[in-house]
Amino acid sequence: MASRHLFTAILGLSLLVTVRGHGRLLVPPSRASMWRQGFNTPANYNDNQLFCGGFSNQQSHGGKCGVCGDPWQGPRDHEAGGKYATGTIGRTYFQGQKVTVTVEITANHLGWFEFRLCPVNDVKVRATQECLDRHPLELADGAGARYKIGSESKQYDVDVILPSNVTCSQCFLQWRYHTGNSWGTDPDGTACTGCGPQEEFYGCSDIAILPSDEATTTPPPFTFTPKPTTSTEQPGTCAARAVTADDIVSSTWCSTKCVSGRCKQVLLCVDT
Repeated sequence: MASRHLFTAILGLSLLVTVRGHGRLLVPPSRASMWRQGFNTPANYNDNQLFCGGFSNQQSHGGKCGVCGDPWQGPRDHEAGGKYATGTIGRTYFQGQKVTVTVEITANHLGWFEFRLCPVNDVKVRATQECLDRHPLELADGAGARYKIGSESKQYDVDVILPSNVTCSQCFLQWRYHTGNSWGTDPDGTACTGCGPQEEFYGCSDIAILPSDEATTTPPPFTFTPKPTTSTEQPGTCAARAVTADDIVSSTWCSTKCVSGRCKQVLLCVDT
């Protein structure tokens, strides 16, 4: 009898625990993470913690969250008017193109990803969830719009298809990570690990989508203004690595940003 009470107590405690996963959107680079790739944008050093102000905060607002992962009640630092919403275009693609989205999970807690798109075309205008919900991005393998992740903490490359009927000078791309290792209950009463509300993480990127008739065998260029190197950094033997089939970072930039032997510490670069 005592052991049964102990088991019940332990189970009860486990239901109260919400374990936090962490992750960030790397490609196309999110507004919070662009600085990691050399863009001259404000640095958010907590770019893997855009989790709606935390699980309890999100639930206290009926499950609502800012479209970039900011708390529903604000501040919305990553949305139009916020300090991280500079309007910098991180990638340029074509209508209907298959693109690889890269997400880094730094603390894995299972679950799934979804990606959505909203053509805004004005950096001063906030994207809405209603607009994003009109343009879910389908997985390239035809498995729908939801990508179930494994149990590893690593970079996940997910191939998605851009809409064939959308072009934009500035589109808002949203990544949503719905974790899945906390105990919960679905509306139908089913209780399980991963059921019911779970902690969520978000990321948002600014991209451009060109008409497909402008596509050539040469992908659109990826350019940006790198941050100046510090006095402690010395040029090394580093080269760019392909992140996706359609974007390659400049090796010249890598050689000025990296120190030989430390290239792995700089995203998108490798030792030569």
